[in-house]
Amino acid sequence: MSLEAAKAAFLEGYRIAREGESGTGAGLLQALTRLDPHRRPFALEGAAMAWRLREGAEVRPLSSELLDRTPMSLRPFVLIGIGCGVARLGLDPPEDPTALDGYGFHQGLTSGLSGGETTPGAAKRVDRGRGRALWFVTGGDARAVRGAVEGARNADELWRGIGTACTFAGDPRGHAPLLLRLAERFAPQVAAGSADALELWRSLGDPPARAADVAAILTRA
Repeated sequence: MSLEAAKAAFLEGYRIAREGESGTGAGLLQALTRLDPHRRPFALEGAAMAWRLREGAEVRPLSSELLDRTPMSLRPFVLIGIGCGVARLGLDPPEDPTALDGYGFHQGLTSGLSGGETTPGAAKRVDRGRGRALWFVTGGDARAVRGAVEGARNADELWRGIGTACTFAGDPRGHAPLLLRLAERFAPQVAAGSADALELWRSLGDPPARAADVAAILTRA
């Protein structure tokens, strides 16, 4: 799995949800379970975002039903997708911490590291999502990441999100060792994010070898 493959899986899930206009949460989950297990989390995020967008400003049963029917191990990905949808709709940040991460991920893709959340608690988790987005935006370039984060607010949360994305989604340039060095005093946050990612993969079954390899590097901090 590469960052490009992760993006493609997200879009595939989005497409599956959009094409099943009259589908149910159970039907959507069944369609997604046909995908490769290492693509499924990203596809579930895309599908949840698509359904949240269909609801618009009012929360109707679609995303709630999907969340209710989703096994506990996959619920974080539905919540991330819902958060992405809420951000896309321009609504206030959601309350759930994992959905806030998704909200920040979308904001990071569209507006970088700036933001105007009103509460410090929300801002921290949103910035963790923005950190994940930064890894995608830079194409996994550790030097570009360091330049973008320098001087930013909540740098600890940004670095944690970066560590998560590098481990969970991919390290296309093999920059994990460099990332850990460039993080300097935030290396423990990178390590914590990497541990978060490996725990997520383990909740789904055997982690991909490349995720375990990256985690072995980043958790040395």
